[in-house]
Amino acid sequence: MKYLVLLILLSHACFGQVNLEPNSIGLAYIAGYEETGDGYNALIDISIPQDYLINDNRTLHGKTFQQNVNIKIFDVSRSYLLLDTTANFEFKMEFWCENDGGTQYRPSAHLKVDNRQILGDYIVNYELQDLLGFAVIDLSEQIKPATKGQIEPKIALSINSKDEPSAYVWTDYDDAENCDGKPENNLIVFLKPLKVISS
Repeated sequence: MKYLVLLILLSHACFGQVNLEPNSIGLAYIAGYEETGDGYNALIDISIPQDYLINDNRTLHGKTFQQNVNIKIFDVSRSYLLLDTTANFEFKMEFWCENDGGTQYRPSAHLKVDNRQILGDYIVNYELQDLLGFAVIDLSEQIKPATKGQIEPKIALSINSKDEPSAYVWTDYDDAENCDGKPENNLIVFLKPLKVISS
């Protein structure tokens, strides 16, 4: 029993606390709406690439972790701030895709947001899987532009209108790389992430 306890303690010491690094960027989707007594809640799903995990030991698949973070959501078409909220969120390593690249998971959070918290009108991009916008975790002002791919992006994120875009989303047809999700039309969403400027 002593050896078992020691092994568990060493495992935690080696891997440390799993969390998302600052400037993690993902996508926010509208999952639906829920009526309340005096309005409605927007149900928002946030998905972040697994590469942003700190101390990721790849044993979290299907499990959850808690993290106190600030989440900013930027409109999908005009890049203005839609939501700015800080809380202790629960993230779950949810199954995302199984294709030629293997089985993939990504940290996801499910938010229930009073519509009055949303800072303006928004447009949902139904072509891109009901995409609401970009979700940024603990945004730092020290960011640098993302590099465009060879395919013309569908949308781009410019946090400051004078700056170069910090993220892009584009689509491509590729049966071998197609992931589960709607719409079922072999569209793939790629994300060029924000990068922190090293000091």
